[in-house]
Amino acid sequence: MKQKPKPLIRRVNKLKPFLAKDGALIYELLRPQNSGIKNMGLAMGELGKRKKAIPHYHKISEEVYFVLSGNGEITVDGNTKKLKPGTQFIFQYIQSMPSSTQAIKT
Repeated sequence: MKQKPKPLIRRVNKLKPFLAKDGALIYELLRPQNSGIKNMGLAMGELGKRKKAIPHYHKISEEVYFVLSGNGEITVDGNTKKLKPGTQFIFQYIQSMPSSTQAIKT
């Protein structure tokens, strides 16, 4: 008989971040390799003042961003929008359609 999985509780301040190529600190909260989940992941990124993320796209993943603090802008396929605390944005994956190129700047 299968057992029900136990809840997983993590605290960001207990995780060791890795440094991305653009200088962002990435905290991988949940991913298949560290949690047993199979179809999603959850990460928190921190980009310093006056920094730019490297423009990029994903072949098959979807992303949800939520701005906790600070101001900046996001450029998606050449269209720029302002970011402020409370802003959320979603990049959806549609099979056989190329992903949008995205970049964040603070």
